[in-house]
Amino acid sequence: EKFGICAIQPPPSWKPPFMLDLNKLRFPTRVQKINELLVRKVQRLKFMKALTGFCDGRGTPLKKIPDVSGRAVDLHLLYTLVRKRGGFEQ
Repeated sequence: EKFGICAIQPPPSWKPPFMLDLNKLRFPTRVQKINELLVRKVQRLKFMKALTGFCDGRGTPLKKIPDVSGRAVDLHLLYTLVRKRGGFEQ
């Protein structure tokens, strides 16, 4: 089928204004190694499973991901960065 329940077609005379300011439009770039994308996802999933199991074992289940100023904390990234800088004791 070409369409679902209905197809909404504006009249041919409808010309909406272009709303993007091309002078301010920027796309941040970064190098991503394709072979590492899946590895990071698998590592993150394994970490979250282990963290959830640890919290459950202590009797303090992880019911939701903590957030700071309305943004979810990436617990795997936080753990990785803390370890990189010497761990909790440092």
